[in-house]
Amino acid sequence: MTIHAWFDHVAEHGILMGRLLEATRNDGPHVEARNAYNRFNEQWWADLAERELGVPNGRGQIATAIILAGLQGVVRRWTECDDSREELEEVFMRVAMGGMRNLQED
Repeated sequence: MTIHAWFDHVAEHGILMGRLLEATRNDGPHVEARNAYNRFNEQWWADLAERELGVPNGRGQIATAIILAGLQGVVRRWTECDDSREELEEVFMRVAMGGMRNLQED
């Protein structure tokens, strides 16, 4: 999901839905499914970063987890600080891509 599509989803379904999707409850029947979903996304993006940018896959997985966690900060800035969506999208993408590029193998 791109950052723009993610903003559309949050705007359409509300901030609470985004926060519920990222809830960090560590018990219950959905923990395994959530963890599997997170690992799938980390692997998918890490594979892309490896293929397109030359980022070692293990580092790409770690970076992806950090980048995806950062989306909660984006939501907070959007809802609590009244930052513009366009600026948040731009800054998020620059941070994410800059971070990935810094992990490229020489």
